[in-house]
Amino acid sequence: VPDIPASSQKQTFENAYTRVLPSLNLRLKASDELQFRFALSRGMSRPDFYQLQAYTTLSMDVKTHTPPGDNQQPVVDSISYNGSLRGNTSLKPAMSTNVDLTAEYYFGRASSATLGVFNKRIKDLIISQTTVYPLQDVDGKSYDFMVSGPVNGLDARVSGIEAGFQTYFDKLPGLFSGLGVSSNFTYIDSTTTYHDPVDGLWCTPKDTLSANTIRNLQGCDTDGKVFGNMPMSGLSKTSYNVALLYDKDALSMRLAYSWRDKYLQSTNAYGTAGGDGIDRNPASPNVGQQYSVNYGLPTWGGAYGQLDFGFQYKLTDNLRLGGQVGNLTNQVYKQYMQQGIG
Repeated sequence: VPDIPASSQKQTFENAYTRVLPSLNLRLKASDELQFRFALSRGMSRPDFYQLQAYTTLSMDVKTHTPPGDNQQPVVDSISYNGSLRGNTSLKPAMSTNVDLTAEYYFGRASSATLGVFNKRIKDLIISQTTVYPLQDVDGKSYDFMVSGPVNGLDARVSGIEAGFQTYFDKLPGLFSGLGVSSNFTYIDSTTTYHDPVDGLWCTPKDTLSANTIRNLQGCDTDGKVFGNMPMSGLSKTSYNVALLYDKDALSMRLAYSWRDKYLQSTNAYGTAGGDGIDRNPASPNVGQQYSVNYGLPTWGGAYGQLDFGFQYKLTDNLRLGGQVGNLTNQVYKQYMQQGIG
């Protein structure tokens, strides 16, 4: 076991940047009912403060066992050199270039139909990435500690369409003239590109920098196979909302159903540092062995929809009474863990 004495070191960091955020918005009014909008802009999202902490920890995990018999000495099975970066003072803000084109058609006082297309190019998204931090023992021999922390390591493209429709049936008689409907639909397609290319079909042999990097970024099955081709996290391909409206005199009510498709949460939310998978990589020296894969199974939020109700009643010009009831159909949110071995 290497003799690496405990130590701490104070460090000072400085980081500065300048960003310009121009925007252009144009409108073409084809008629009193129809108009088009075009928008071109740049956006910025700064790192959270906790992601900027300059705090690194390194640890050496020694696993041993004691053979049977009297007066036996512990035997070293394995030594893991790990660590974590609580933050990164060199993080830059994520930048996006946005293009939006929208058509809007107004066919009544409170009736409209819209259709829009959009494209966003995002650079320098913050991800957790593994790197090597060398540290020497008392004899001057260097050991590589694998450290994971936040870096600007990902670019993405997000494109899609969105459509909306709203109308009130104000030509209906009496109380029914307050009825209306509102709906919208969104479709999103996303792709991601890593700054450091991540290639490979396997994330084994384990406990190597390349294996850990691929596992964290692309997901690794329990047999060592890489999932790959992961979309941008947090985005559903399709989502929609449909609402039944009622606005008449002092009363306003909404009965709305909202639904979204499944979406990626993380490629490695519950990774196994213990390596309890079975390596099936034919090129690995550990092929067929148990406890030879540090796998990371992607987690997905399942498709989900719920029905909500809300109302407001105007008692006076200065006083309103309202209430909301959520999830009337008692839907249950589900999370899924992906596993693809045969």
